[in-house]
Amino acid sequence: MKTIIKSILILSICLWGFQNTHAQDIRFGAKAGADFSNWHGKDVKDADLNTHIRFHAGAFAEIPVAKAWNLESGLYISQKGFEANQEILGFNFDVTNTSTYLDLPVLAKYGMTKNFNVFLGPQFSYLLNNKVPYEFEGEKDTDKGVSGFKKFDLGAVGGMGYQFNNGLLVSANYDFGLLKMDDVTNTKAYNRVIKISAGYRF
Repeated sequence: MKTIIKSILILSICLWGFQNTHAQDIRFGAKAGADFSNWHGKDVKDADLNTHIRFHAGAFAEIPVAKAWNLESGLYISQKGFEANQEILGFNFDVTNTSTYLDLPVLAKYGMTKNFNVFLGPQFSYLLNNKVPYEFEGEKDTDKGVSGFKKFDLGAVGGMGYQFNNGLLVSANYDFGLLKMDDVTNTKAYNRVIKISAGYRF
C-alpha cells in the first residue's frame, strides 16, 4: 500500500510539472463505456466464471510531451467482477460479484497517424464498494462490503483509439490486474477487463 501511494505521489508531481510546462496545450475530455470483466488466476481457473458486463465513466486530461507523444491521465468509476451459475449438490446457485473501483490510469499515448493512436501505461485503482447478489433455489439476497478484498489494485493498461476531427473519440483497451484481490486467504485471483469507450475531447 505504501509503495502504491508513493508511486501515485511521484506521478502526481510529474503531471504537475508537465502541466506547468505545457499548460496552454492541455486538452480535457470525458469518456464512458462498457466493461467486460472477469477474474483470472491459478486459483479460479477451474471455477467456470463468466464475463460480467458493467460500465465505466470519467474524465481525462491529455498533455503533449513530444512530437506525436502525449501523456494522458484521468479518473474513472469502473465496475468489475464476474458472474457464475453453478450446481452444488444438485441445487442451482447464481452469483454475481460487482466491485466498483476508482481508476487512475497514467498512459503514454502515441499518434500512429493524425487520428489513430495506441497507448500503454500503469493504472492505480481504489476499491470503493463491493456487492454480491446471489440466488439459491429461488431465494435472493445480497452481500455488501469490501471485507476480504484489498483496497488497492495495480494494473497495466494497453489499447488503441481513434480521435475524430470534431472532438468525438472511441477507444478499446485491456486492463491487466497485477495484484491479488484477496486480502485474507491469499487466493490467486486478478482483475481482467476489456473496456470499450466513447467520448469527447474538448
